[in-house]
Amino acid sequence: MRITIRSLFSSLLLVIICTTNAVAQDSSKSNTEERPAPRIKLTMGEPHVIVRGIRPEEQLWGPYQFPRPYRLKDRFVVSVHVKNDDISNYGATALWFESHDQGVTWKEVDDSVAQECGLLLPSGDRVYLPPESGVDVSEYKQIPWNKYTPGYDFSKQAEEGTLPIPDGMTFWMGGTTINAFNADRLPPSLSQKEWTLYRIPAEQTKPVLEHAEVDWPFLTRVVHVSRNGKKVLKSIFPRGNPKLGPDGAIWVSVFSGEGHLNPENVQYSPYYSAEIFRSEDNGKTFQRRSHLEYEADGHAFPYKSGGFSDS
Repeated sequence: MRITIRSLFSSLLLVIICTTNAVAQDSSKSNTEERPAPRIKLTMGEPHVIVRGIRPEEQLWGPYQFPRPYRLKDRFVVSVHVKNDDISNYGATALWFESHDQGVTWKEVDDSVAQECGLLLPSGDRVYLPPESGVDVSEYKQIPWNKYTPGYDFSKQAEEGTLPIPDGMTFWMGGTTINAFNADRLPPSLSQKEWTLYRIPAEQTKPVLEHAEVDWPFLTRVVHVSRNGKKVLKSIFPRGNPKLGPDGAIWVSVFSGEGHLNPENVQYSPYYSAEIFRSEDNGKTFQRRSHLEYEADGHAFPYKSGGFSDS
């Protein structure tokens, strides 16, 4: 791998963070007094470079992003997305690195380690939810906007090969249009609510491909339409690593696409939302347990705050 000069967007650092909970107690105080809230102490070690990407003069933005850390039994593993930041590439092969000395030194490894990074369940199974690329739907016909009349039925499912009139739209600088659809209105081939899942059964080593059913009311699918007319349906894979709850259930976080329908009022919002899902059957099915709406506030989140603000 070619090592290049470090830049703002080209270095991926791993910070080993150790957390300890400290609950302040004072035995001299009355039992009727409220105890201080638990405090979390973060201890950060020295940063270590895992991989260096492109130089800013080559490209300012895009590849070498989205590191995903995993802690296996005997080592740390990190995957790095090295393609351009495009929904068509999210499922592309990543670079994988492992460390056997608590993150001090790293070496590149084969991508077959991916399934080993799945969540170990009490049953002994290991489940892995991989990133997925968007689906090219350029061949699908878009219903002309002049068909939008007071009598247009927004509850009707579109026929195969056709995209309905969107529930909402967002326009980005650079010419990208984002159409948002209630998934139930899309053609049957595009309306499935499921995640790709690889399962390594207990005491086995070969992963088995599965599709987990996802109960996601008012799931919104977005289609990115570029200036050249290419249309790509964004995937809905989980962005967070799944975790085990105290009862053995699986919890995982997801965020909506660039625009979504608020399940409380079914109104379109051009912003993201966070969704929390739970599985009680070892990853066969997932049910949404919480929806966190992003309330746009340009005063509370000004441009100077950085990141993807709404100002």
